[in-house]
Amino acid sequence: MSWPRPLPGHLESAARLGPHRLEATIVNVEGSRETRETLELLWGDWDNFQARRLRDGRQRAEVRVIQRVAYARAGQGRFTRHEDAELYRTELGYSWNVWDQALGPFVGRIVWEVEDDDAVVEGRPATRYSLSLAEPAEGEEARPRADVPLSLSGEVVLDEATATRLSVDVEGRYLAGGEDERGVKLKLMRSGFGQPPAIETPADARGDRPR
Repeated sequence: MSWPRPLPGHLESAARLGPHRLEATIVNVEGSRETRETLELLWGDWDNFQARRLRDGRQRAEVRVIQRVAYARAGQGRFTRHEDAELYRTELGYSWNVWDQALGPFVGRIVWEVEDDDAVVEGRPATRYSLSLAEPAEGEEARPRADVPLSLSGEVVLDEATATRLSVDVEGRYLAGGEDERGVKLKLMRSGFGQPPAIETPADARGDRPR
C-alpha cells in the first residue's frame, strides 16, 4: 500500500530507502535540565513498521503495524488492536520529522559545507557535510517573540540516491522567544538497509476500540 495522499518530502525520500532501522534522539537543554526524546523505528513499508517513543529512557508509546493492522499501547501497558492503521501512519509522519522538530529555530540560517563527497554508509554512496550558523542578513530585524539562533555546529551524512539523512550529530543554542537561552542536540542514525523488520504480533492484544 502507498500513503493515501501525497507524501511530504522527508517521508517520500525516507520511504524510498526501503526497509531499515532508525534511532533519533532530541536533547532539549534549559539551564541545567535536559530532556531526551527518542524515536526508535523499524521500517518495512507503510503497512509494516514498529515505532517506539521514549522520554528520558522510559517508553511513552509503542505502535506495531503488521500487514495493515495496528497494535498500539501507552507506556508498557497492554496493546489494543486496530483494524485501521491510518491514524498511526499519520502520527508516524509527524514523529519521523525529527529534523524540523529539533532545528526549527535555525531554519534559514544553516550553512552546509561538503567535507567528503565520497562517503559510504553500509554500501550506500553518501556525502558528509559540516554545519554552521550563517550570519543574519544585513538589516534583518528579529520578529517579536521569534526564536533567535546563537550557535550551531555538527555533521550530517546525506544518502546520494534519496537525499535522506543517514546520520546526524548536531547541536545549537538559541533564545526561545527572543528571551530565554536554550540548547538542543540532535543525534540520528539509520542502519540495516534492505533488511525487512521482524515485528512480533502482540499475543495479548485487546480488540478494536473506538478512537
